[in-house]
Amino acid sequence: MKKALLGLVSLLLVGNAQADQFPSNFSSLVQQLYHSVTSDDIELTRIANENLNKDLRTRKALCNELVVRHYFSTAPGMTQTNRAYSGVSPTASQCVNALTYTNSYTGDRGSRWYDWAGAHSGFWYEGSTGQKFSDKAIWNDSIKMPANSPYDVDQSGNPRVYDFQSVVFTERTGNSKYGWNQSHPEVQYIWGWDPKDESNAGGQVGTHVGFPFHVAKSTSTKEASCIVWVTPQEAFLECISMESEYWRRRTATGLTGFGQWSVSRWY
Repeated sequence: MKKALLGLVSLLLVGNAQADQFPSNFSSLVQQLYHSVTSDDIELTRIANENLNKDLRTRKALCNELVVRHYFSTAPGMTQTNRAYSGVSPTASQCVNALTYTNSYTGDRGSRWYDWAGAHSGFWYEGSTGQKFSDKAIWNDSIKMPANSPYDVDQSGNPRVYDFQSVVFTERTGNSKYGWNQSHPEVQYIWGWDPKDESNAGGQVGTHVGFPFHVAKSTSTKEASCIVWVTPQEAFLECISMESEYWRRRTATGLTGFGQWSVSRWY
């Protein structure tokens, strides 16, 4: 898989010293993150910045913290919790199940990337510093992307075809402007790249591994697509509401901050 992953994103990477740089060991970082989750031994290097002073190495502990923060916590500048802003009520058990019984956007769920497509306009609130950042982006429709390596084949021996979603962060520059999400039916997780407007961290910031789950509509919650994203430094519970055809609300609850966006659809 390594050659295919590197080949798929090569056209998106433009040099810029002010952002995390795509690492040569990206596939190895992805595998390390996946195995840390499946082995229930998750190490996140940024949690000390928030002075959490908590042991969040297990799936249960991590999910409990993310869900509690989604429901009850805010950062300076936020007027609502992520639960109030989105109307989405994920549970800790749903989060734990996503990390335990991992899956991809496979088969008919491949279309789930379209749940996230649209123009995202909103803010990231950094909990440790109190800073607020405008964070606009275009999440494009996913496309089918064939592997560019003859050695990257599926279980039937045919060239792999990936679901690939490019993301353009419209207020960033250079390398930090471009990100992407990706999945394949035979891979039991999803993965992506978001370099941020930070210095080069050897992929420790930009490398993301995701574990998706669905929240069904009920009297207590809107329907939503959610992903637990894990990076070498952080973890996020990210959800997008499914109630409106043209306007939706997306939230990201991290251990060091929060994001809130409105999402305009184009179809």
